Amino acid sequence: MKLTVIYLLALLTYGCAAKKLAVDHADTIIELEVEKRLPLYSRQKEELSRDIDIFLNNKKMAAKDMLPVLDSIKLDQPQKIDAQYAVLMKFFRKISLDFSLVMAKYMTQLDKKQQVELFENLNKENKLASKKDPTERREALEDKIEKILRSISKDQKKILKTYDAYFISQHKIKVEKRREMYAQFKVILAQNIPTATKRDQLQSLYTAYYDDQTKSNKSLEIIHKFIPTISRRQKEAFRTQTQEIKEILNFFIQAKY
Repeated sequence: MKLTVIYLLALLTYGCAAKKLAVDHADTIIELEVEKRLPLYSRQKEELSRDIDIFLNNKKMAAKDMLPVLDSIKLDQPQKIDAQYAVLMKFFRKISLDFSLVMAKYMTQLDKKQQVELFENLNKENKLASKKDPTERREALEDKIEKILRSISKDQKKILKTYDAYFISQHKIKVEKRREMYAQFKVILAQNIPTATKRDQLQSLYTAYYDDQTKSNKSLEIIHKFIPTISRRQKEAFRTQTQEIKEILNFFIQAKY
């Protein structure tokens, strides 16, 4: 769930009280994001609200498990980065795939009118993405790194710039893969098969899409190129930021949904 990473990074700029308030309302924020895509009726929205609360509460144990992992990450120990990165990616994969089950449940409940609106929303979103300058991905990554390290040097920006061809290629592939996945969603929803089978097929499609995107991801390669360039001040900033993420996770663990 991409929203998870964006949400965490956004919260790093908040004060303590504001972070807690934002975490306490994570369920509402997620509901609004879902409803941008899924045109639900009032009864469905009420049920979705309950399911999102259940989803968030079920993720609290995983959040607890992440706390020692964050403590273990040290940028002057690159030999451990691969294993730590794998743990983080497993965490985010689990969140994303579990949430796709929630989405699949409501997609299979949509009537013909709602389905038309759903695919209009998804296709519009994908068309807007296709018109974006692919190098915006590099600029967005620069912004994320700057939030985590509190600064980004010219040499570090040069490293990212060497990946422009990769960012352009990935952008094109992602847009096309999404288009293909949405077309397959439409075929599945149109079939006269049991609802449970539809949910399984929708979730399988999303799992394949997610894993395909992850397989071609070069984030770990970029991290290894970055590590030798990271200054002591940036390492200190990183340690501060990981502690702040732990603070956010603790707010989440204690939140009542």
